[in-house]
Amino acid sequence: MRKSTILIYNAAVILTFLFCALLLGAVLFAVAGGNPLTAYAVMFIQPLKDAFGISETLVRATPLMLVAVGVAISFRSGILNIGGEGQILIGAVAGTFVGLALPDLPKFLLIPLIFATAFLGGALWGALAGWLKAYLGVNEILSTVMLNYIASQIYIYLLRAPMIDPQELAYGTGIPQTAQLSLNAWLTRLMPPMRLHSGLIYAILAAVLVYLMLWKTTLGYRMRACGAEPLAARYAGMNVKRYLVLAMLLAGALALGACGTHPAASPSDPVPETPATGTATSTSTATGGNAPLAPATSAPPLSPDERTASNEPAWGTGEQGQEASAGSQLVITDMRVGSHDEDGREYDRIVLEFAGEGTPGWLP
Repeated sequence: MRKSTILIYNAAVILTFLFCALLLGAVLFAVAGGNPLTAYAVMFIQPLKDAFGISETLVRATPLMLVAVGVAISFRSGILNIGGEGQILIGAVAGTFVGLALPDLPKFLLIPLIFATAFLGGALWGALAGWLKAYLGVNEILSTVMLNYIASQIYIYLLRAPMIDPQELAYGTGIPQTAQLSLNAWLTRLMPPMRLHSGLIYAILAAVLVYLMLWKTTLGYRMRACGAEPLAARYAGMNVKRYLVLAMLLAGALALGACGTHPAASPSDPVPETPATGTATSTSTATGGNAPLAPATSAPPLSPDERTASNEPAWGTGEQGQEASAGSQLVITDMRVGSHDEDGREYDRIVLEFAGEGTPGWLP
């Protein structure tokens, strides 16, 4: 079969399944009493109506792109890696620990060090699942999903105890998040004052490099051979087990690049308890046909409501929040003392939300 025919066939399959998914979603919207066209317009059109929406969509898509590229490596090597979420969480706490421990390190040293630490943490977590499959025969779907839960519990424990923001303890709010990283750890904004940052460039560069590695190098050929025909690869003298572990190691490393470009960690916010990134990357990878360059165009857009919900902080539990809720149904949802703006100026911020009926209203 000619290469062009294969590409047309693959594109037709993806578009057919996408159409079926949208059709099923439209049926569910209609059954719930909603307008499917309005819902899909909010999902796919509203985020692209202005520069802010486009920038926020790219901010949210950047970590998905990075993890999806890593997942593509494992998929091409014959491993169904569902562990992107756990790999992100372990790398996030590893990189954040370095950022908090060395806040005064120069930017040109601190950012690469954070990324390197995150890469190492994710690589080791991913390699664990690869080792379990290669040497013990453990199904990678089961092991990666279980490791996601273990990583989640480790992450939650660290944010609620050893790594919690001291100001949260001092003010009694107890929101499980780390302290804000220093200005030296911020990624460069590409379109100030919008949040779009240099992580987008890193994600595109990673996709190109992984493509070259998989299709233009001997290492990539051997990894793909071990995934496509492990028996034939073993007969040809390849160490299949080694390449399985290596594939998961690289997948975990790229997943941890995502923690450095995640909107929760860049360019200004602390790391929260629920970073809202993970298993969606497997869908992005599958939609792109497991090609490294494809996830860069298949990461799903998010509507403004989704962006707000995914970054919304936990409700305050301090006395101020209780008094506001009991008295006027106005609840403090976020309190930040000593935050810094883009120019390094310190300011205090309180976010209020109406807890009554109807659409919530926000006050700066």
